Amino acid sequence: MFRLTLVTCCLFVAWAAAVNVNWYKNIIVYQIYPRSFKDSNGDGIGDLKGITSKLEHIADIGAKALWLSPIYTSPQVDFGYDIANFTDVDPSYGTLADFDQLVAKARKLKLKVILDFVPNHSSHEHPWFKKSIQRIKPYDQYYVWRDAKIVNGKRQPPNNWLSNFGGSAWEWNDEMKNVFTFWMNRGVDGFRVDAINFMFEDAKFRDEPDSNRTDVPKDDYDSLNHIYTVDQNDTYDVVSSWRKLMDEHSNRTKSDPRMILTEAYTNHENTIRYYHAGSNVPFNFMFINKLTNESTAEDFKELIEKWVKTVPKGSVPNWVVGNHDNHRVGSRFGVQRAQQIIQLSMVLPGISVVYNGDEIGMVDRNFTYAETVDPAGCNAGPTRYFLKSRDPERTPYQWNNSTSAGFSTSPKTWLPVHPNYQTLNLEAEKKMYYSPYWQFKTAASIKRQPVIVRGSFKVNVYDKLLTITRTLGNDVVVSLFNFADESVTVDAGALPSNLVVHTVTGDSEFRRGTFVSTDSLTIPKSSSVMSFKDSNGDGIGDLKGVTSKLEHVVGIGAKAIWLSSIYKSPQVDFGYDISNFTDVDPSYGTLADFDQLVAKAKKLKLKVIMDFVPNHSSNQHPWFQKSVRKVKPYDGYYIWQNGKIVNGKRQPPNNWLSNFGGSAWQWNDEMKNVLTFWMNRGVDGFRIAAINFMFEDAKFRDEPRSNKTGIPKDDYDSLVHIYTKDQNETYVTLKSWRKLMDEHSNRTKSDPKLILTEAYTTHDLTIKYYNAGSNVPFNFMFVNQLHNKSKPADYKTLIDKWVRTAPKGSVPNWVVGNHDNHRVATRFGHVRADDVMLMSMIMPGISVIYNGDEIGMVDRKFTYAETVDPAGCSAGRNRYHLKSRDPARTPYQWNNSTSAGFSTKAKTWLPVNSNYKTVNLEAQRDIYITQYEKFKKSVMVKKRAVVAHGSLNITVCDSRVLCVMRAYGRDRIFVLFGFIDVPVTLDAETVLPFPFDLVVHTVIGDSDLRPGTFVSSGSITIPASGAIMFATPNLLSSNDENL
Repeated sequence: MFRLTLVTCCLFVAWAAAVNVNWYKNIIVYQIYPRSFKDSNGDGIGDLKGITSKLEHIADIGAKALWLSPIYTSPQVDFGYDIANFTDVDPSYGTLADFDQLVAKARKLKLKVILDFVPNHSSHEHPWFKKSIQRIKPYDQYYVWRDAKIVNGKRQPPNNWLSNFGGSAWEWNDEMKNVFTFWMNRGVDGFRVDAINFMFEDAKFRDEPDSNRTDVPKDDYDSLNHIYTVDQNDTYDVVSSWRKLMDEHSNRTKSDPRMILTEAYTNHENTIRYYHAGSNVPFNFMFINKLTNESTAEDFKELIEKWVKTVPKGSVPNWVVGNHDNHRVGSRFGVQRAQQIIQLSMVLPGISVVYNGDEIGMVDRNFTYAETVDPAGCNAGPTRYFLKSRDPERTPYQWNNSTSAGFSTSPKTWLPVHPNYQTLNLEAEKKMYYSPYWQFKTAASIKRQPVIVRGSFKVNVYDKLLTITRTLGNDVVVSLFNFADESVTVDAGALPSNLVVHTVTGDSEFRRGTFVSTDSLTIPKSSSVMSFKDSNGDGIGDLKGVTSKLEHVVGIGAKAIWLSSIYKSPQVDFGYDISNFTDVDPSYGTLADFDQLVAKAKKLKLKVIMDFVPNHSSNQHPWFQKSVRKVKPYDGYYIWQNGKIVNGKRQPPNNWLSNFGGSAWQWNDEMKNVLTFWMNRGVDGFRIAAINFMFEDAKFRDEPRSNKTGIPKDDYDSLVHIYTKDQNETYVTLKSWRKLMDEHSNRTKSDPKLILTEAYTTHDLTIKYYNAGSNVPFNFMFVNQLHNKSKPADYKTLIDKWVRTAPKGSVPNWVVGNHDNHRVATRFGHVRADDVMLMSMIMPGISVIYNGDEIGMVDRKFTYAETVDPAGCSAGRNRYHLKSRDPARTPYQWNNSTSAGFSTKAKTWLPVNSNYKTVNLEAQRDIYITQYEKFKKSVMVKKRAVVAHGSLNITVCDSRVLCVMRAYGRDRIFVLFGFIDVPVTLDAETVLPFPFDLVVHTVIGDSDLRPGTFVSSGSITIPASGAIMFATPNLLSSNDENL
């Protein structure tokens, strides 16, 4: 029902206009190395247009800011850090116009843009440097010049200072404020200041002392102690001046404060000083240069406490997981422990900084010296290059398993792609349950919760486990990290009660959403477990709310939305008692709001289907009121029949009953204008409610008794309805509406209008609606014929019957749920509900689902006092639960905030299901093994040609297993559905269509099989009440442009 599908959004506009001074304090910063992120033009080098095309990925994983390594004009000796023009873009990356487009799209996605800023040096090709050589003022002061020493008649550097790349180091200038302003005026939200502690040198140019290291050559940077070329006090004064410049710019433009991130590989005390100088994020490199895969829980605790304790009041800590200058986190710690590091960075207070590729578990590629291009590696020579080169962590991003990992259409890229891209890539990980991608998203989702944003923080070591506890009111997040190489078992009784597993890394028996027992708790080696405890809005959904959530509809793969009744109404039956068929009820909005909804739907390529209720109106409708007064022609719009006088009292003229209890008298025949009105507003079709009730017997004969026991005499089911529904005139009227809609489509040169008809009737009478013009005569077999005790043969019989009897040129349809019946997860149970959903998607034709089914929402139990559905209220206290549709109509569960994110109001028109804290869309988007992700995977399969055009074969492989095969060319989909509450083991060679190579595509239920693995010719075990879908390998990819 429409009230359940809507979400209020009246606060969004006010928020968008406000300056947020704390915007950066709990975000994920995502570093992009532009050369390696995405190539848009096939030259093998990443570029700005490539980055722009992939910004949705950054928003998807939960990052709020992207930091771009240098994109400035450069001879590219050091791949962008040798800058020839600080206010232009290098042609290999694009143009300033491309940069502006990137910023504009980032704004739409609510992403901040951070630029690398390199004040310490420039390229020798920079005009400033060339003029400085010529001693042209003021450029002669932009760089530090010092006369050489003459030794044995040869010129030598004035002192022993060394470059980090080998050889002498001489550069800097102090006119960077114009550069800052140039980029801030283009919309840049902050700057990461490169190598900031190298900006100043000793004024006396003294030699630096020898480090006395025997493991490095004398010209190696590490051969000296750098007391005169780094960490000079003047650096902090310059940062303060830049902070002032940026704050003045933000105040003048009334924009969010600019972010300063400072890179300084120095000691803790010097790093903390950058906070006081104005840096928001003085990079904390503890995960990079202090902790290793040999570190203990005590090591982590000591460093974390030191950082949190010494951060100045009003500032926040930061946790750098990786960057382009150091080996990837997956190589430093190992892939499994890397997931722990990422999760740890998300539950700690403050800012997480991650490097592109960390979110999918990318690792270093080994390079030969001949392959090396990084100047730091090249200058180190063939025996030491691997100690200095940064090429291994800079390889192209692995998007999919196509050419060059989807980074470029060119097989030759600026750095070679890691050979593991065939299996390790984003596209593959989106389909896998236990992938680094899903681990990352899950951790990012908890980071956004108030308990992490504002909650208290406590770190402990508990029996070799590092424990992080975050608390806010009654909300608690406890994370347990085992950094040992063996499992650790602890007494769970020492933890807070009522913990629910939220995230698991590593090989663990824990499953998300399960309660933690108060007994022992075993954390496997190199694993972690995160658990939690949870302590406008007018309460009615509306059109603006629907409009604000249309992206979700697109996201799950739907192509049309069907809106339950939104017409003007006194709301006795919540919109189905209509007082004006051509206006919107004020509780839902206005016609203008409806027009905006349609316009946005069109942009998103969604069809809009409206409920159409021709069978009755409200008694407040002007037609009805005029009909009462016998005003022509309205006296003919409703059926009037004189009452019978029995014992001196007026009685209804016959025994017909309303579905809501009591007598039933209504209908009119002037609905074509209504249909035309809404088609003119862009509606793509209509679901016709209760169509088989439109006509009644002309002789008004009494209906016979059903003789059902246990129901009152005035209950609708007490009669056999042979005179008040399924009359032949219904099909004639439908044909006239089909003609009307086709003429409208032809006249407006638009797609044919869709007609969906609701009739709870026999199969034969339902099929007749096809011939009368219905595209979708609802097939309710999953709703009222099959249940959680049905056998495979029951499914086969009904499916075969529908496919066989649908007229040629028509397609079957499969209704999973709707607003008038118990939810599918309540009718079948969660696991079998996933089976039903998958079955509806792999069948030929149209799938119809009810909002909330895609996230596994279930019925809420109601008391009679809470009941508002007139069908339930009329049934009385003893029978309301048999008739009420309220349990299936509770508000949609968007997140775990007030009223499940459906409304900002605590009291909604129907109470929210109490399980919303764990069952909600936001939680399911960011984790694996959820109804939401299984649903999306099944929709992906539905779009394939093998489902759209393939043959269908259904067999009962075993009395307990239904086998469904779709075939198209060499493509195969084969699904085994188990229909008992215990696992079923079958011989693969007997049931699967060998010799086709098949891989596991989807698993429903508790199984050891994992998507992407090939099927052996041995036995296959189908999970209890679950299913396994196999497919030819090409169907595991989503390269199809239609997906």
